[in-house]
Amino acid sequence: MAGEIDTTQVIAQLLPALHADSVADLTFWSQADLVNWMDEACKSLAHRTTMLVERDTSTSTAAGTATYALPARNVTTLHVSLGTASLRPASQLELEARDSSYQSTAGTPDHWYEDRIGAETIGLCPVPTGEAPLAIVGSEYPPDLEQNTLVQAPAAVAGYLSFSVLARAYGREGESEMPDVAQHCAARAEFYTQIFQSYFGAGSWK
Repeated sequence: MAGEIDTTQVIAQLLPALHADSVADLTFWSQADLVNWMDEACKSLAHRTTMLVERDTSTSTAAGTATYALPARNVTTLHVSLGTASLRPASQLELEARDSSYQSTAGTPDHWYEDRIGAETIGLCPVPTGEAPLAIVGSEYPPDLEQNTLVQAPAAVAGYLSFSVLARAYGREGESEMPDVAQHCAARAEFYTQIFQSYFGAGSWK
């Protein structure tokens, strides 16, 4: 279902609505503005839906180590497995109620928990006694669009990105400001978001 959206093409298709034939012809905005607004729209989508999902397998456990860094762009963790075994999610309060030493008790992990205060980490309980591949599936926002112009997402996301950028462009104070147009585009972008939430599921933000 997911494909590649080339954000440079999305911007090119937006230019007529911004009264320009090329990015060099933009009068009231810059290419950097458009890329930044699109980048912010992608991050918002990752927070508000569970559509932009990635599986990270870059981490392996180590004996005696309870916590591991979450993937850099992780927004919401959906599933965790250790080797071929799926782990169950739990809160730290639940784990502490069962074992006050859960952060040091060794064994075969069967639960995972998160700590997003300070360093964002995922913890395993019991604490691993050896090395094994750790797979984390979660909502992730795409890499910075200034360096990576491709977004792995369904084709419909291009429409969402277009309306999001137009809403920001015409909502910015100045000679180009058109509140009615900005409001209409923001409503259309929100409509896309609601469809994505209904189909893929809501994220950590409403």
